Amino acid sequence: MQNALGYFAARVVALRWAVAALAGIALFSGAGMVRADSAAETGPDATTAGSNTELAEVVVTGSRIARPELERLQPTQVVTSEFIDKRAYTNVIDALNELPTFGEPDNSLVGGQSSFGVGQSFANFFSLGSQRTLTLVDGRRFVPANSPSIFGATGNGGEQVDLNVIPTMLIDRVETVAVGGAPIYGSDAIAGTVNIILKHNFEGIDFDAQGGISDQGDGGQGRLRLLAGKNFADGRGNVTLSAEIANQNALYNNDRQVFRFDNFFNQNANPSPFAYTLTANQRLGSISPMGVPMVDDNYLNFAPNIGIFNPGGQLYSFNQGSLAPYNLGPPDGTFIYNIGGDGLDFAHLGTILSPQERINGTLLGDFHITDHVRLFGEAWFSETHTEFPQGQAEYDTALFAPAGTVAGNLILNVNNPFLSAADRALIQQNLNAYAAIPGNPTQTSQFYLARLNEDIANGATTANQSTKRAVIGIDGDIPIPGHDLKYEISANYGRTENTGVSPSLNFQNYLNALNAVSGPGGSIVCAPGYTNSPVPTQSSTCAPFNPFGNNIESQAAHAYVTSLATATSTLTQRDFLATLNGDVATIWMGNRLKASVGYENRLETANFQPDQFYQQAAGYSIPISPLEGGFKTNEVFGELLLPVFSPENGIPAMHRLEVEAAAREVDHSVAGHALTWTGGLRWEPVTMLQLRGNYTRSIRAPSVTEAFLPTSQAFNTAQDPCDKSLVNSGPDAAIRAANCAKAGIVQPFTSNIISFTEPITVSGDPTLQNEIADSRTFGFVLRPLPKMTLTVDYISIDIENAITDLSATNVLDACYDNPTFPSGDCSKVSRSADGQISLVQTGYANEGFENFNGVTLQWDYGFNLPRNFGSFDIALNHFFQNHLSQAVGVEDVTVLPGTIGNSKHRGTIDFTWTKNWIYALWQTKYVGHAVFDNTLSSTNADFTGVGAWFVQNLTVGGTPTSNLRVQLVVDNLFDKQPPFPFPATPPNSQFGGNTGLTAYYEGVIGRFFLLSANYKFNPF
Repeated sequence: MQNALGYFAARVVALRWAVAALAGIALFSGAGMVRADSAAETGPDATTAGSNTELAEVVVTGSRIARPELERLQPTQVVTSEFIDKRAYTNVIDALNELPTFGEPDNSLVGGQSSFGVGQSFANFFSLGSQRTLTLVDGRRFVPANSPSIFGATGNGGEQVDLNVIPTMLIDRVETVAVGGAPIYGSDAIAGTVNIILKHNFEGIDFDAQGGISDQGDGGQGRLRLLAGKNFADGRGNVTLSAEIANQNALYNNDRQVFRFDNFFNQNANPSPFAYTLTANQRLGSISPMGVPMVDDNYLNFAPNIGIFNPGGQLYSFNQGSLAPYNLGPPDGTFIYNIGGDGLDFAHLGTILSPQERINGTLLGDFHITDHVRLFGEAWFSETHTEFPQGQAEYDTALFAPAGTVAGNLILNVNNPFLSAADRALIQQNLNAYAAIPGNPTQTSQFYLARLNEDIANGATTANQSTKRAVIGIDGDIPIPGHDLKYEISANYGRTENTGVSPSLNFQNYLNALNAVSGPGGSIVCAPGYTNSPVPTQSSTCAPFNPFGNNIESQAAHAYVTSLATATSTLTQRDFLATLNGDVATIWMGNRLKASVGYENRLETANFQPDQFYQQAAGYSIPISPLEGGFKTNEVFGELLLPVFSPENGIPAMHRLEVEAAAREVDHSVAGHALTWTGGLRWEPVTMLQLRGNYTRSIRAPSVTEAFLPTSQAFNTAQDPCDKSLVNSGPDAAIRAANCAKAGIVQPFTSNIISFTEPITVSGDPTLQNEIADSRTFGFVLRPLPKMTLTVDYISIDIENAITDLSATNVLDACYDNPTFPSGDCSKVSRSADGQISLVQTGYANEGFENFNGVTLQWDYGFNLPRNFGSFDIALNHFFQNHLSQAVGVEDVTVLPGTIGNSKHRGTIDFTWTKNWIYALWQTKYVGHAVFDNTLSSTNADFTGVGAWFVQNLTVGGTPTSNLRVQLVVDNLFDKQPPFPFPATPPNSQFGGNTGLTAYYEGVIGRFFLLSANYKFNPF
């Protein structure tokens, strides 16, 4: 504590001298024209001729200096509580997802989930990653929730806030500010800041209920909310309580036709102008949930003669316990998948929307001890229960491993007692016939089974999360004549605990249960001599397992082979914050110099504890290690607002001219010292026009996962640059080929790691440095009419030293594509004497970069309709994503704009009509055309992407009494389907098939109805 106070004192002295120096410059430039008094600062709309209206000054996101809310230096979008209610958003992430500047969320209830952090919802500003979006509540940090594991919700274990825990009725507004937040709030604000502003000093009772369902009768949701507040002690104190209960039902891929089509791009074997053709009904015929039997250890599409055939040559497979005719379907161009047939239908393997139940409760209180001192506090509690009911199950197939090992084909005895006599005889005949062919294995006592084990482990996970947070503080003003100084001192502590449970297949017990034999009295038992897995399952008593169907095993067998794999993540945050802001001095022509200084001390800890099942890899996954770590920071910051000219000065073409600057020095216990800063200018030549621009240096410190992940072993494939198919490609083919030759690789060389998994290690790095971003914004605000505003801003963000999770391919490329050979990355690659890769060391490193630029546009116009027909408001919000590129080391740059999920043009336009007690809101959402992958040629496939897409949403409501409001929302009013052929993706694309699911979510779920009623009164 003594060191922290010493650090704080030294930095405050430094900042005081800096403020004094800047103030001196301003005073010197205005010598002889300083006035003792200063007119109250007013907003641009209030400074028209003849107007002396004053706007209340507030602290806005992006600054800790109070000023009128319209006067913002950085591009800002505000979502009000009124709009949240009119659109019936049940979560902050819903509101942010409809803002065009926010990309596909790194995690939410929509789409696939990680086993650790199911359903957590993180904002993703400008598609730069949720780890680069800082989420605040009332300008203060909130305890994060992202699991500290590479297998967590985002893979980087950052300090992301789960937006599920914020009660929506307590929200006054949500401010989103592009860049500029790092000097004000610290690390993680590279892309921008989301600041959730709460309602304070509420008095009365506000209660509402809402329910929704699709017109297909699924995807239902419900919500109850309560907001109650009371003033006491003659208005000196207030207590506000918010409570929320919400429920969301599941929606599965198989529930929607767009997924049931099973569209995929099939490689053309016949002459065609396209390499791939869109084809429906993709199946995995060689693998089945009921088991595909074979006479040899292979993949049926690769070796069609290894199947089980009846005497007439008809292929057979298991169907709920016995063999039956089976239509494999013709193979596709890769011979891995099939077109049609009876094989595995992928539509029923995924989840569109995960079900969730959540309870949020928040208590706010404050009390004015004196006219200048206020004591305040907050107590937060949230509990969420989320399920991911259906995902990818565990496979047993020759595609992944040799028979009898984890993920390989199952080996079964032909005398397995679960086989009928007829089935046993048919399998034996096929074994005998196959063994009689010269060169084939001669064994005839066992056969092989390719199986999807969805009846045991279908990828489901249940997560229970609790969040607790407490805030206490004191604020007020310092009564110094001629100054308007305000202070705030606060401390908050938060804790998030998330426990995920996944029913998982215990491989050792599975082998025991599959080795079934006949027992006494016609019973079927496990063969004697087995040894139970050291990792416990739901039952320790071996029961024989029938694998020849789906969900036909006994309950005892299911329990014996199933472990409830459990992992717990615990994150804590302790934050101390002190700020002082207000008027420093009267300067040039009576203008007031404003400043803010502050100190922040923060401690973050993260602990990830997988159970014995994960750590010992008792199932089908690699070993997952525990992780524990933390960091602390000491941060000092300051901010200046220098009004060079103000409206009261009356200078032509200088209605207002203001300079803003801010800086923050961060001492991070892992990443070390860093200085982040910003500077900007706002110029209003006339009342109706404001020009603005700023430059910001931002940072992001490494997360606990990135810094402290212990070295863990895994197995993976990779693209070996020295393989004969790749050696003459890359950024510079000559350098690559020369480096491979120096490494002793003799061409032509076939690398095993391309087709087969090889050992890799993954680890964090405590020597990681901060990411650094240089950002610029330029824009204007035009107000040609009293109720019309047009805002246009250009935003550019360049991230260097980006922290990235290096893959084995990244490491190999960095080694063999580097002009300097061997480079440091080459020490991470080990090869055997024949040149084959035996180990690649991967992990986190400061070896990436990301560049972004785009343009945001907002147009708002409100007017009264003629003949007293009410008022009409138009709000247009458009985002043009001009550039977003990513690269790791010397790899080729990935350019994202124009791809699905990153359409270059995205926008919404809202029309709101109000008359007396009724209102209506019509929203049109627009997503521009997009390609699957902009690196693919036009001849790659017959469909290269999807067209532009519109969806219409409608809200109608009214307040028949002063206390009651009723409302109906119809999302996707015309039941617009997603653009064809979403969600198919070419097989050689770098992007996944579910990319864009959030962008087209309204189209996937279809027409959706939401009905709500709200009642408010004040009994106090």
